Amino acid sequence: MPSLKGCHTQAKTMDELLERITEAIELYLEVEKEEFKPLEFV
Repeated sequence: MPSLKGCHTQAKTMDELLERITEAIELYLEVEKEEFKPLEFV
């Protein structure tokens, strides 16, 4: 996935590929969200 740096997947069938692409994007965005949490001041 060229626009998501470091996000890759592969599969043997198109159906499997579409599932894996969706999963890869979801995981990528989840990790990105965790890495860029705003600072909380106490």
